[in-house]
Amino acid sequence: MIVNIVKHSFYLVNSRSKIRFLLVLFLLSIAGKLFSEELIFYDAKEHPQLILSNTNLEDFRDKAKNENHHLFNQSIQLANEFSQRSIIQFKNAHNSYREIGDAMPVLGLVYQITGDNKYVESAENWIKSMLKTESWEGSQNLGRSSWIVGLCFLYDWMFDALDEDLKNQMIKRLAEEAQIVVETASYTRALSNHLLIETSAVGMIGLLLPNDHPKKQAFLDQSDQWAHYIIKHAPLDGSWGEGVQHCQYGTGYFLRFLEAARSSGYKNYYGDYDWLRKTGYYPIYFSLPEKLTKVINFSDCTTDRYLPAFLFFLPAKIYQNRHFQDFGEKVQSNVSHKFSWLDFLFYDASLAPEDFTSLPLFHHFNDHGFVSMRSGWEEGATVVGFRCGPAPGL
Repeated sequence: MIVNIVKHSFYLVNSRSKIRFLLVLFLLSIAGKLFSEELIFYDAKEHPQLILSNTNLEDFRDKAKNENHHLFNQSIQLANEFSQRSIIQFKNAHNSYREIGDAMPVLGLVYQITGDNKYVESAENWIKSMLKTESWEGSQNLGRSSWIVGLCFLYDWMFDALDEDLKNQMIKRLAEEAQIVVETASYTRALSNHLLIETSAVGMIGLLLPNDHPKKQAFLDQSDQWAHYIIKHAPLDGSWGEGVQHCQYGTGYFLRFLEAARSSGYKNYYGDYDWLRKTGYYPIYFSLPEKLTKVINFSDCTTDRYLPAFLFFLPAKIYQNRHFQDFGEKVQSNVSHKFSWLDFLFYDASLAPEDFTSLPLFHHFNDHGFVSMRSGWEEGATVVGFRCGPAPGL
């Protein structure tokens, strides 16, 4: 019908109108292509772009001097401690070495804020040691993914300062390791911390690779497929079947990828992610009155590991949840730790907290069947956790 109308109408216009008409058709064909294909709308040649970007860097530098000064001081302390550590000759990316990938982005952050080249020198030494490591295997893909994510941030945040040959080696190795993740991932386990972490690793290298790299779109497509799979099947109530500690472990990586995807202009996943809106309540309700970072140990989790504040700061900022903000401020460490750099990046001081102890003493997570009951929020109160329900999502 449209073709016939166009065909007959074409003979009714003069030459100038014909030109205009053809121009409209050309523009419409471009629009059809944009809406029918998954295109990359950002320029991966620009750095930094992963959480830090040219549009927000000055804001972060200002926050480092002002409202987030206390958190940036912890980041500087961590960066200095990391720079002073002896370089390890790794055998692989064993569990004990995951913290290297977790903490090393602080070198790039502090370099971007201060411009001090000593952090570049330290980063290059660590990178060379990791590239010399024959296998990045470690607890399936957990160690490998940790190193991929950490090195992606360093590459992006130190792009203008790192040795060119070293950057080429990094890109080659990161793409190879990401391909291993794709081929061996826990892709049927949507509600496992493993898939959240693997998705983040593949997505991060997809975001980082230059637009003409042959693997870029494949990595982005794979991470996007897994991300939607995770988001679609996430528990409706914000809880997590593996317990609080595994929840925070997987979510900690996934938040890094989600925020990097948003800041780079690739995709914004937050609007459809209802689980993320609610999941801060899960550790809040199962925290122990004696120490908020201690939690009831469902599944194979321990009671007292760590509960980094950034897990609450980012959802608090995205969804304007003041209870999350308050709990995050109260579990915030007063000393540097491996995620100090994320605490700094994700904390929004403009969001006023609301005392989380104003929440009800009883909460039913009605998808997973978790129940939290407590006599109060104060130290010495009694808290009981119970679980009896169907598999998540049913």
